[in-house]
Amino acid sequence: MDFKFNHMFCAAILVALASCAKIDNYDAPDGGLSGRLVDRVTGEVVYQPVNSDGGLRVQLTQQDWIVEADPQFFYAREDGTFTNSRLFSGEYLLDFGQANFFPVDEIPVTIAEDGMTEVEVAVTPFCTVYMDDVVFENRAVRATARIKRTWNWVADNRGCKITGIGLCCHISPNVDYGSDHNIGTGEIDCSGTEDLQLLTGEGTFDVNLVLDGTRLQQYAHVIKANGNRLYVRAFVETQYGSDLRYNYSAVSTVTVE
Repeated sequence: MDFKFNHMFCAAILVALASCAKIDNYDAPDGGLSGRLVDRVTGEVVYQPVNSDGGLRVQLTQQDWIVEADPQFFYAREDGTFTNSRLFSGEYLLDFGQANFFPVDEIPVTIAEDGMTEVEVAVTPFCTVYMDDVVFENRAVRATARIKRTWNWVADNRGCKITGIGLCCHISPNVDYGSDHNIGTGEIDCSGTEDLQLLTGEGTFDVNLVLDGTRLQQYAHVIKANGNRLYVRAFVETQYGSDLRYNYSAVSTVTVE
């Protein structure tokens, strides 16, 4: 009786091991995607929020799978790039959510084997913002923000309204308007000013961000470890439909003295 039981038990183990070996023999991902977002008119990078749940969401859906594939989601970086290095080669549709640019149609992408497939996606941002002359004095960050639109906003405002122009700062380069990546915000309320007035001429604004002394003290050790630097970005807040969207400048540093 014991011999028969042991024999059956061993046979069951061998079957289980064979099943595991069959599952483990599936091919590993053999491709990847590297992308970059640029303004379709100027070719400039379209900067993004911090790579987080509030950032630009990239969606990839494989089209040539034997069954309907679930979308894969990941997020773009602040520098306007996005990467997924673990994809199966094949045909995909690329789409975006929570974007700070006007909607684009789904983009067909062929992921090649054995390497990264590179794509450049041309988009139309709601607004473009640059930041100049960043200084820190008397517990305040001051900078000049310049804004423009690269689409024909005079003929068609596309349901957009600029509601704010401002600065935000953080103790790391991962800085945006969101409270998790921001220890101070200075903003000019533009909700009562016509876009024509804001964008006519050079579209230049002096923005002042006064930092709370308590928060500065709270992060003093980190700022010191950063070489007495804070990281700063300019932003433009746009009302688009029922949503607020944020376009950003590149990140700059300012010395705290």
